[in-house]
Amino acid sequence: MRRRGWGTATTPFNHVASDRATAGEERGSKPGSERAEAPWPFLGPGLVCGGNEGNTPNAPPRPRYGPPVNEGGENRTSVPSLVVTAPIVAVLHNLEDAFTGHAGDALRAAGVELTEHRLRDGEPLPDLDGIDGVLSLGGEQSVLDIDRDPMLTAEAAFLREAVERGIPTLGVCLGAQLLAHALGGRVVRLPRQLIEWAPIEALPAAAGDPVIGTLPEGAVALHWNEDGFEPPPGAVELLRRRGLTGEAFRYGDSTWGVQFHPEVHDEGLDSWYRSGYGELAAAGLTEEQARAADARHLPAQRALSDALLGGFARVVAGRSVTA
Repeated sequence: MRRRGWGTATTPFNHVASDRATAGEERGSKPGSERAEAPWPFLGPGLVCGGNEGNTPNAPPRPRYGPPVNEGGENRTSVPSLVVTAPIVAVLHNLEDAFTGHAGDALRAAGVELTEHRLRDGEPLPDLDGIDGVLSLGGEQSVLDIDRDPMLTAEAAFLREAVERGIPTLGVCLGAQLLAHALGGRVVRLPRQLIEWAPIEALPAAAGDPVIGTLPEGAVALHWNEDGFEPPPGAVELLRRRGLTGEAFRYGDSTWGVQFHPEVHDEGLDSWYRSGYGELAAAGLTEEQARAADARHLPAQRALSDALLGGFARVVAGRSVTA
């Protein structure tokens, strides 16, 4: 996890008053010679805020209060200042036609910067020392094939290390299944391809959770899944299961996985329909039926994403400041 660094800010220090205090000794003691020979700028008696004692030109100057003023630009002293930068979340894209959708909007609105890593294009995984959080998104791959998929193998190891370091991590769909697998849970094939908008219902354990506990009452989320997960040992389930597998879990105090898609928006769905006709048929749906459901539920999707991803962003920001 990145640490906040110390930078340097320069603060000018005014030596004009002390120069004036010794000017009489350097120029001699002839009365009045100070006014004729003093270097620029000449402030004269009474021009320093409050004046000199007795308003006489040879009296020692009164101390100057308030912030120092730079006169001439020289004699600067350096003082440390805290350089505050926005926390960075690394987004791991597992889709060929990658997008962050509502998730990216919600994270940026919460003050988080994103670095996007298109793993399907051969881009490398990020350096864990340079990021403050991880968001692993969905893809058409299956964790059941991980032994034959070097990319998924590397991503699972990366997620495991991020969790071990305490870096806030959120997995969505395939990302959640990878997290579950990496932490000792199980991934199983669903009895049937699942494509549906379904209500999500919080369990008592979700109360007070910074990510799942803020979801809108009565929220409906899109499930587009071939596999499901069994949460890892020690994880807490936060949403009621819709079938045999989990819907959402928290592992420790900084790791979450969700089976549904809070990131999806119109453009993202269009790309899924362009390539997902076989999945629609396997789910027993036509594109017309699926798009009719989208029209009913997509308008509320931004509120769901803002709650979930906004909550995650606050966790990331809090950890990055205290680290």
